[in-house]
Amino acid sequence: MKTVQFEYHDTEADDLQSSTPSMIRFVNDTGGGPDELSLKYESATPGTFYWKMLVALYGLTSQSPVQIYRPDWFYIQFSGNEECYGRSHSLIATADKGCLKLAVVTYVDGWDVAPVDWRPEELKEIVTVDLGEFAQQLISSAREYRSHHSDPESSMDTFVSLLIDEVEERYSQDGCDDSITHAPVDMPDSMIHTYLYDCPYPDESFSYLLQCNGTIEAEVKRLRDNELDADEIGMRYQTLLSHESETVQRATAVALRNNPDERAKEWLLARRWTDIPAIVIPSLEAAAEFPSDEVRDILVETISFSSHPEIRHAAVELLKQYPDDETISALEKFAEVDDDETVRETAQSVLATIKSK
Repeated sequence: MKTVQFEYHDTEADDLQSSTPSMIRFVNDTGGGPDELSLKYESATPGTFYWKMLVALYGLTSQSPVQIYRPDWFYIQFSGNEECYGRSHSLIATADKGCLKLAVVTYVDGWDVAPVDWRPEELKEIVTVDLGEFAQQLISSAREYRSHHSDPESSMDTFVSLLIDEVEERYSQDGCDDSITHAPVDMPDSMIHTYLYDCPYPDESFSYLLQCNGTIEAEVKRLRDNELDADEIGMRYQTLLSHESETVQRATAVALRNNPDERAKEWLLARRWTDIPAIVIPSLEAAAEFPSDEVRDILVETISFSSHPEIRHAAVELLKQYPDDETISALEKFAEVDDDETVRETAQSVLATIKSK
């Protein structure tokens, strides 16, 4: 008996809705727990459905618990009884040794399929099915959508097509092949390479998966160890640090902070203009690994214009390595006029440290 069943809208074969499941049934493959979990999708558009579900499958095959694209309704059947949950609940999933475990939980805020913690203490019920069966049915259904309804002018459909190819190429039938988490980014035809360097459709969930499974840091290490011309490598860093996904920008900056490369310094310093703390702070910290008058001046400039106290605080801390008259003058000013008490106190502390040397 199949443990995963996709049911479709009863419409003409060439109708767009016919390519999207109206219901997905998961029949429990273990002796315990509910008999069946059904997901009813009433409002999902086909392109969005396959985009979200394929990103979730990529996460599962990357050994990351994820949210499954939230349906309109959940139905749990247990010994002839049925419980119904709406969009106030979420569905999280994890994969282990070829098994897919699904659990209904209270609402998970954030991205639709972002990686989440597996939270057994909050689970309503758990259903276990065959991961390979789910993957193959989803991919088969997505291929059908691509063949008959995909719009070549749609960047979302382009992303869906790339995801289909990536998962088909790298997903092992037994679900145990980790190669999907370590795609060779330097291959021009790699889907990951395309996403990082010629992004057709930025997706924060997918970006977060690439951060969590180490793909972005692996690419930064590859660039750092590459002896190509500095300008060429610098352009790669520029692309990553200005990616349309803020998650990719931040992950790149963090990876460079941990794996410093002076060829990235110019583009790290340029991130200050975003004035987004999660991006600016690791970017400045990474650039500060290569002290210079330029870095010092940009730190001072950033403190002067940033609207975020946490950015100004981080920049003040980084001025410790510049015990010169220009730094002392700037710190004396910030210790007096900055409108945040923590920044003023930090400026006073750094000033005292410099003067004591």
